[in-house]
Amino acid sequence: MGQDTFVNRRVLVIDDLESIHGDFREILECRDNPAVDVTEEEAAIFGPTEETSEIEGFEIDSAFQGLEGLEKVQVALDKGRPYALAFVDMRMPPGWDGIETVERIWQVCPDIQVVICSAYSDYQWTDIVKRLGVSENLLILKKPYETIEVLQLANALTKKWTLAREAEARQAELGRKALDLTRALREANVLREAAEEANSAKSEFLANMSHELRTPLHGILSFSNFGIKKSNTAKPAKLLDYFEKIHQSGNTLLKLLNDLLDLAKLESGKTEFNPQPADIAPVVASVEDEFKTLLSERNLVIEDDNPNDMKPVKIDVDKIKQVLRNLLANAVKFSPEGGIIGVSIEYKSDSVLVSVHDQGPGIPESELEAVFDKFVQSSTTKSGAGGTGLGLSICKEVVSAHGGRIWAENKSEGGALFSFEIPLLEPHSRPRESISVGKVHQPKPRNNRLID
Repeated sequence: MGQDTFVNRRVLVIDDLESIHGDFREILECRDNPAVDVTEEEAAIFGPTEETSEIEGFEIDSAFQGLEGLEKVQVALDKGRPYALAFVDMRMPPGWDGIETVERIWQVCPDIQVVICSAYSDYQWTDIVKRLGVSENLLILKKPYETIEVLQLANALTKKWTLAREAEARQAELGRKALDLTRALREANVLREAAEEANSAKSEFLANMSHELRTPLHGILSFSNFGIKKSNTAKPAKLLDYFEKIHQSGNTLLKLLNDLLDLAKLESGKTEFNPQPADIAPVVASVEDEFKTLLSERNLVIEDDNPNDMKPVKIDVDKIKQVLRNLLANAVKFSPEGGIIGVSIEYKSDSVLVSVHDQGPGIPESELEAVFDKFVQSSTTKSGAGGTGLGLSICKEVVSAHGGRIWAENKSEGGALFSFEIPLLEPHSRPRESISVGKVHQPKPRNNRLID
């Protein structure tokens, strides 16, 4: 304990005789008591200190009955100025005796040091232990007592009280520091795991990027090399085939780079959205018209299931068209020749639901969420039909930016079903969700439109 530590020297004397209170005040309040050198006594008990200073007197309060003493202890606690020590007389008629007084006081203030003073053997020590228990906060002082005994007890027990409080404070501080350290370690572990995850994701992304870039680049270099070597001997039709393959690989590379740039801007929040009131059905029809030639080549048919009444939504038309193009392109890619692609629109109380389903092989249940990750394609749909593996990631970001959600399901009769839902209200007025997996939505029959 440092020399500047505050020592609680508040003492309560509980005795029914006023003369006893006078004796305690004379002993404890007098700083120059000729009967004893307090400084020497303190040094004898606690050892010499580096600096010898004048011993302060004790702050003495009096109570003449046990109940009055209990009330004073409670008041002192309420004021934040507890007593460190109480001298309690054993006999205090007509009220509580010393044992009951200590019992009551310890119920409200178990830390207070107590000295029971008695000239009679009212209780055997075993009886006192039965009533009060074995406590390090209790001493017995036989009357008549010597001045030196009172001073020794007062100095020792008030310092003991102070040391105990200081130990509790240090323990509490150590506990707080341990909690802070545990919290810091936990946060460090979270940051470390996040860093490891980010590093792993970066490595995986770079590996996927390298693979996706190399494929079209390899095609461009290979077919251009063939053309150079055989430019003098190859027939024009063969050279044209080389150029077409180079052109196709170039387009694949361009689409990959465009998708990467779009996704990077979406994820960084740098993409500008221009939401305007619009009807979703004409937007869907416009994108479907873009696929007419491709549908004809694959002998595919789009069946529309649209409601009679339309409700406007606030959307960025170009961005929603981008979502629809990706979903329709996936449906065309994985549909069997001569198959049917279903496109439905359903208005709910506060949102519009758009779904695209095909008659392809479907998606394993374990991959329904993963298909929205970058460079991920379902294990059952890797048909070599092309694609960057970024389309659905872009769809997720665009729909999320509109305050909506997008998810994948499998139809009970076969095929995959992709749906997205956008609120009819302002995008910022709805919580954002990116992906969810649920049961297949079965739209109610409505007016159908065929596109072939």
